[in-house]
Amino acid sequence: MLWSKAIGAGGAGGAGGAGVTLNYELFQTGVNTTTFPIPTGVAGNLAIVSYTHAYIYMPTLPAGWTQIYYNSNVGGNRQAHRIMYKVLTAADEGTNVTIYSNSSLSTDYGTVYLKTFYIPTSLSSVNISSLNADIVPFASTTAVTSGLPGSSIVVATGSTYNSATMTPSYADEAYWDVIDRSTAALVKTVFALEIQETLKTNRDILAVFQTGSNGISVSFVLTLS
Repeated sequence: MLWSKAIGAGGAGGAGGAGVTLNYELFQTGVNTTTFPIPTGVAGNLAIVSYTHAYIYMPTLPAGWTQIYYNSNVGGNRQAHRIMYKVLTAADEGTNVTIYSNSSLSTDYGTVYLKTFYIPTSLSSVNISSLNADIVPFASTTAVTSGLPGSSIVVATGSTYNSATMTPSYADEAYWDVIDRSTAALVKTVFALEIQETLKTNRDILAVFQTGSNGISVSFVLTLS
């Protein structure tokens, strides 16, 4: 399954849509060759990708991308998860990015989320903080602190394998600006985000996934300046 949509400036975001806004989304599931397109109209956007599969060791990062998190051996299914970001340029538009390609893998396991964010001013730095990765059963949370400088994007994303009934979720979901979920038979995934600008919250992010299955949740804050 593949879906994508251009949202455009003024989409989901804080501060009345006057600052950082979600610009474009793409989601793929049921894939073993994960190549996704970079659309036009996203030069200067901050792009975040969250990708998961099973029974693999992922190759090196695609050129120009920065890794936020990577784990290739979670649970009995050797669940792998990679999260990465890039500030896109005009040269990226219309190109394809390949995260992983292996035709021998089952298409039942692969999923990828791509989100791009419009940034109203030129980015000088992207700082990752409050990074927390935990596996089922979860024992820790990400604490999102108040008073961060500039604009911030709070992200929580994860997946479960062989999870028969429960869809991954997070406590206090009213905080999120956007939350996407996939409920395929073998793999269930979630990607939640919140854009914080002048008004910031101080809270914990608690993952609520089914226990007794392979599962991983990663949450973090990207501070933009």
